[in-house]
Amino acid sequence: MSERHYSELKVLIADDAQPVQSFLRLLLRRLGFLDEHILTAKNGKECLRLAQAYPLDLILCDFNFGDGLNGRQILEELRHHRLLSESTVFIVITGEATDRVVHAMLDLKPDEYLLKPLNPAMLKQRIDRALTRRHHLLPLHQAIASGEFEHALKLCDELAVWHPHYLSTLRETQGRLLRKLRFFDEARILYQCALAQSGADWARLGLANTHLDLGEAEEALALLEPLMEGKRATVDALDCLSRYALSTLRIPDSIAHLQAAHRLASDTSHREGLISDLCYCADDAMGMVKAYDAYYLKSKGTFRDTVFTRLNRVRRLLMGYPLLPEAERPQCLQLITALLAKLDATEAKGPIQLAKAHLLLLTGRIKEAVALTLAIGRNGMLNHFYDWQHLAHLMLTLSFDEEFRRAMTEARARLTPQQEELNVEVRAAMLAHLEAQYEGKMGALERLYGQWQGAAHSLDHQLRLQLLMAMHHSAPYLSPVCEKLLAELRIAWPQGMPRQQVLAIEQQCQKVVAALSQKRAA
Repeated sequence: MSERHYSELKVLIADDAQPVQSFLRLLLRRLGFLDEHILTAKNGKECLRLAQAYPLDLILCDFNFGDGLNGRQILEELRHHRLLSESTVFIVITGEATDRVVHAMLDLKPDEYLLKPLNPAMLKQRIDRALTRRHHLLPLHQAIASGEFEHALKLCDELAVWHPHYLSTLRETQGRLLRKLRFFDEARILYQCALAQSGADWARLGLANTHLDLGEAEEALALLEPLMEGKRATVDALDCLSRYALSTLRIPDSIAHLQAAHRLASDTSHREGLISDLCYCADDAMGMVKAYDAYYLKSKGTFRDTVFTRLNRVRRLLMGYPLLPEAERPQCLQLITALLAKLDATEAKGPIQLAKAHLLLLTGRIKEAVALTLAIGRNGMLNHFYDWQHLAHLMLTLSFDEEFRRAMTEARARLTPQQEELNVEVRAAMLAHLEAQYEGKMGALERLYGQWQGAAHSLDHQLRLQLLMAMHHSAPYLSPVCEKLLAELRIAWPQGMPRQQVLAIEQQCQKVVAALSQKRAA
């Protein structure tokens, strides 16, 4: 690109160090950029404000800003808020050459990245290369941004003719588009040809992901194993390994691969959210809460910092509560109560009410919890996957079969092919975990009920009590079980159980029967 072209471009330098800003401005002026077209920002907020106010052609952004958003988060924010045009080039500049920073940048895929100290010739080369590539591939970027994926596929072939030096980039993009459109057989052929011709890691990884799309897990693993050798492992390869483990129902392995990817690019946050979801599938309360807290902290000040992010933190605590040691439960309830009080109900009234219903149940206010839960399930105030998954979790706890099925159906309807495949598969695993819990509970109840029926006319009251206690332990809010247990307790007292424990069970059963009578009436 010539100096005449540079003079027409508007540039933003984002760096918190004034000397670096001045040095970059000097270099850009020497390359032919006009001083009046060069803007500067010393933090992420200023960068976003300027990107909103001016059409930018080039952004040179530092990676480390100390406090506040880093370069990766700035690029995420710009993309999320659609503040970058399809012609804008984003180049990350960093003084860190650590694997953590490099992998964090590669994970988000900026146009280029440069290491300090800056070399004027290298800066010009990278700017020139990025601007030229953006210009030549602009129709493709525009088609993808507007959701015209089939047109974008055709453009890949057309642009490969005119710009064969971008063939690898175009084929990689074409593979992603084929998978997005669910043309998996065509994607497999493309990746197989590219792998045979070049042996490129992107082709190997794309083919592995396609095998997983097609349910061919072992074929995927065979392709992934060489990528784990030496320094070839990338966050994308580890994400794919996590998909493989998930497809073979090895939840702990899936978590471990995501944790390894996070260690490679620890500035990222979304994987910690996925890890939290998978810990839910493993009934790991501490892991679920710890991972989500890390995700929550890194989300502050970003587009992810919403009432729903804060609400999901409460949900993790609510769902993890029964798995905690008894000694830790009072503190957990205090934290849930405090966090709920800070949520703005005007933004998420239904989901927040559902969290309050869950808290009511945990604190023994069963009648209020049941009434509120049933009302929320009927009033159409839930929209997102996590809303319906939470409702399904609560309905399973309450042993409301019909309502559980409806909530599961609504949650599945929120899993769409347009979402990232790993996000969809992790959420599907959460629903599969609920389904497995439901089947396990129903199986245990059927077995115990059959044994209880066999002992129904027996004079062995202790056996009947033992079986009813076991059913109550499996489904503490199942009204018919509570009614039978209360009737049996009028005849006999369980041997070997502390009086206070039995009285607590009796009191809970009475609350369940009273609460569920209103459900039957409705």
